[in-house]
Amino acid sequence: MAYSLANNNTLEQHSHAVLYCVNTLIHQTKGTTATVFDVGARYGPHPSWSKLFNIGLCRIHAFEPEPKEFQSLEDRYRDNERYTINNIGPGDSGTIGSLNIQCHEGQASFLVPNLDSNWFKVVRPNDGITTGRKDGVEIIRAEEYIERC
Repeated sequence: MAYSLANNNTLEQHSHAVLYCVNTLIHQTKGTTATVFDVGARYGPHPSWSKLFNIGLCRIHAFEPEPKEFQSLEDRYRDNERYTINNIGPGDSGTIGSLNIQCHEGQASFLVPNLDSNWFKVVRPNDGITTGRKDGVEIIRAEEYIERC
């Protein structure tokens, strides 16, 4: 699920992507800079906004609770002031979650995969097999994260 901040300062849910795109909400660096919340950041800037990021027109706040993916992003972007990587997940405020890690680490989720779904049964049958779990993941609401910044 993805959310964006509506004109009335409420979060609107979108099911077609997994990102928060909030224009100039958290930081402004040079002029008007877009701020992207990349939930499930995995490889870093998504092609949808990587060009903007590469030329300095957006700032990314990445959320990646999967340990290996988080470490990879932290190693790659630790010195980039326009990229903030967080080892937390979005959701209900003040909760702690357990992340299910699948064979395909990009499919890690706080939810248990439905192995009977067409995706895991037909399209990618081995991807949904849970291979590990990370307990104690902080889950935070977007508004609380913004207040921390």
